Amino acid sequence: MTRTALPGRRGNVTQRVTHTWVNGKEQHLLVTFGYDDRRKIRELFCADFKEGNDMHTLIGDACVAISLLLQHGHSAQDVSNKMAPAPQSLLKTMVDAAITLEKDL
Repeated sequence: MTRTALPGRRGNVTQRVTHTWVNGKEQHLLVTFGYDDRRKIRELFCADFKEGNDMHTLIGDACVAISLLLQHGHSAQDVSNKMAPAPQSLLKTMVDAAITLEKDL
């Protein structure tokens, strides 16, 4: 698949997404979802972790990787289906939020 470049200006929505960790603790994240002119999610960003720590770097890199998959034609549902169903990861929570948002766009 060929990557579809996004326009310099594009729509986006920022939402609070709640992830529940295995121990039951909830974490609230602010996630920005960018979408194309067909209202398909094509990128996501999350910067709710302290800059300079391992989690900040890991989540930032993972968001880039997921965004590239979405820009290469994979749907958010395709990406979610390939992720482990349980325990649900923080990344899967964000991708599933993208699926829900896309239905509402």
